[in-house]
This record gives sequence, structure tokens and C-alpha cells, in this order.
Amino acid sequence: MFLKSFSSSLRESLTLGANYKYKIHSLDYSNEQDISVICELMGESKLIKLKLQEIINNKLQFFEANDVLMLSKAVNDKKNTNYVMQEQKYYSPITIAFTVLLLLSNIAETKICNFFGFAVGAGTIIFPLLYILSDVVTEVYGFTASRKTIWTGFCYTILYSLFIYIVCLLPPSEHWEDQIAFEKIFLVSPRIVAGSIISYFIGELLNTTIIAFLKIKLQGRYFAIRAIFSTLVGSLLESFVFVYIAFFNRIPTSELLGMIALLTIVKVAYEIIVMPITIKFVNYLKQVEGLNVYEKPSLIGLIPQFLKIKN
Repeated sequence: MFLKSFSSSLRESLTLGANYKYKIHSLDYSNEQDISVICELMGESKLIKLKLQEIINNKLQFFEANDVLMLSKAVNDKKNTNYVMQEQKYYSPITIAFTVLLLLSNIAETKICNFFGFAVGAGTIIFPLLYILSDVVTEVYGFTASRKTIWTGFCYTILYSLFIYIVCLLPPSEHWEDQIAFEKIFLVSPRIVAGSIISYFIGELLNTTIIAFLKIKLQGRYFAIRAIFSTLVGSLLESFVFVYIAFFNRIPTSELLGMIALLTIVKVAYEIIVMPITIKFVNYLKQVEGLNVYEKPSLIGLIPQFLKIKN
């Protein structure tokens, strides 16, 4: 009965364009009883939230074919519609790993290394892992879940920067002689801190937005291509923002451009090298968690959880 309903609604969507009334804006899995669908009213700048079961029963004929297929995948991927993020086995450990690696990359970034003649922070060897983990979270758990992970890392980065700054300002004991060395390592320039935080936030959100959007467009296929392309675009913008905020007017423009190119190449190459492992990990998570979320990215999805649309 259910498949027949989808089949007939899909056929109507292809032939009766005048019936289009709703367009899927995003999917909300936060309700443990049922998936909610945030819809845009066609021709109006208004969003409403509908229960998936309500759409299945009464409103499928008012959606376009692509949206009907997306709803079908949502039901097939989670037949009991009992999606509680906190109960997922690996989501929290991945988010913790993401946050720890982000903090480690910020610490490592204080050491400047020589990469092929360019001065680059040592955090470059850690930071690409963040793109890989965000790709994994977006692919398996969806855009909303990856947004939560990114916001978690963002908040802890700000907290880390604030407390390390306070620690540096504390008066040293007369028996401790390493205050100057400590400050050299941890008292980072405000421009570098700002560049790191802003570029991370922009780059990661762009990366997850692209991979979530392409997953729907390509019907879940070509994960490797989607992940590499999203990392390329996200890391390019992230590197550009960081380098120009942190080093503009400090080093020549030619060196800035070279640094941006090198940072982007390193991150993309990192992604390509570990892609076979990433694919196996993604497939394992999909099997163990019973999840393969298709979710349209949206501006609403970029804001913190406490500002979410309410029923």
C-alpha cells in the first residue's frame, strides 16, 4: 500500500505540475516518534513543519517527483522513524574526536614548519582529518548532525582560546622561569585566532552543505567524488579566509597565494589518500547505525539548535 502510494504520487508529480504546493526545505530527525519535514510553500516565503506520516497519508501528490523520492528514501532508511541522535552508537565518539583534533590542530598551528619552501603551521597535518570526519558525519547522520558537530567544535575552540589567553595573563611564580616561552607558544596573535575560528566555521559548513546537497542530487552515489569535491571547495575558501585574515599586509601577496594553494592541495591530497579507509568506515557506520540520511542543507540548518523552528 505504501509503495503503491509513492508510485502513484510520483506519477502524478511528473504529469500534474499544477498540483505542486510544497517543496522540501529540510528534514528534522530530532523527534523520536516521527520524522518532521520542513516545507516551503510554493510561491511564498513561508516555512511550515509537517509530520512525515501526515504527508504520506494526505499530501504526497502536492510534492515534486524529486521530493517524493527523498521522502521515500527517508522512510526506507528509517522504517520505524525512531531517530534519536543521542542513542546513535558512534555519533558522539566521532564528535568528540572531531573536537579534540580541532583543538590539537590549533595547538600544533603555533609551530611553523617548512613545506616546500613555504612557512606553514604544523596543524596542517591534523586539520584535513576534520574535513574527513565532517564528510563521514554528513553522509551517514545528515546535515543537521554535522551542523551540531561543527557548532560543538566551534564553541570549544572559542572556550579554549579564551582560557589559554587568561592562563597566559596570570602572573607566574617566582620559581617558574618559562613564562616567556609559554607565551611565545600559546599567546597567539588575535588575528591568527580570529582567522582560524572564522575560516574553520565557514569552510566546514560549506563542505557539509555541498556534500549533503550533492548526495540528494546524485541519489546517494559517488561518495568519493562528492567528498573530494566538497573538501576542495571548502578547504580552498577556508585557506583563503585564514591566510588573508592572519597574514594580509604581513607577507607578500605572491606568498599568500602560494600558501593558500599549498594548504588546499595538502588537504585534498590527504582526503584522496585515506579515501579507501573513509569509504569502508562510512559503509560500516551505515550498516551498524542503520542510517543513511538524505537531508537538504538550509540556512535554518546553520543556526544553533536552540534557535530551531518550533511546532
